[in-house]
Amino acid sequence: MLLYLILAIVSLLPIVHSLPGTLGQGSQLVNGSSVPSVDGTCGAIANYTCTGSHYGPCCSSYDFCGNTTAHCLPSHGCQTGYGECTNDPENNVTPTVDGVCGGSVTCAGSAWDGACCDRFGFCTKEAEYCLVENGCQTGLGRCFQSSPDGSCGGTHQGVVYICAGSSFGVCCSESGYCGSDTEHCGLSCQGQFGPCLAPSPDGSCSWQRGFTCLGSEFGECCSGSSWCGNSTQYCSIEAGCNPGGIDNPYLGVCTEP
Repeated sequence: MLLYLILAIVSLLPIVHSLPGTLGQGSQLVNGSSVPSVDGTCGAIANYTCTGSHYGPCCSSYDFCGNTTAHCLPSHGCQTGYGECTNDPENNVTPTVDGVCGGSVTCAGSAWDGACCDRFGFCTKEAEYCLVENGCQTGLGRCFQSSPDGSCGGTHQGVVYICAGSSFGVCCSESGYCGSDTEHCGLSCQGQFGPCLAPSPDGSCSWQRGFTCLGSEFGECCSGSSWCGNSTQYCSIEAGCNPGGIDNPYLGVCTEP
């Protein structure tokens, strides 16, 4: 009986060795992924690898892709199963340990990953401080810039273009362009790159409520009291029509006078 039990255990050994998630001799990878990251995240939870993604080839200990020492150094927790790791990354910067940044200290790859390094040398996600125009330190975190060419959402030399503050319109459309009409500000608007306004469902119009008169059934003009309509009472600038700018009718259209 003992002999039969031993033979049964031996016969199962090849199966055990072939189970997923076990290391073979010389293997670096246990439960890794072969799917390139689509949003900059990586690791076991996202199940993305940084290899082949445009966010950077290394997966940091905080599950973000990049190409800094914070992401790529094994001593910093680089995850070999979800990207490449190296002792000679492209950029010679190190992650902050206390939220202070600047010089060769970055917010990326730290507990503040996804934040920007503001002009005062602190990691933050407050939009006002993350604008290049306001002194955001590029290369040390995620900086934003008002779009100079009408595109939005894309990264240009480490800076993300947004529509807020641009002359092309306040909303970022699904296809990545700034504008102020329902095509840009409607349901497919990308809210992370500029404010989004939906056509008013009840006749009200304001930034606070997130409703515009553009495309609504109540009228195309937003009055000074934040209601949509088409009469002079609603559409006259003299009467208080509130477009947010004649050339960029965020809340609605207005007429002169």
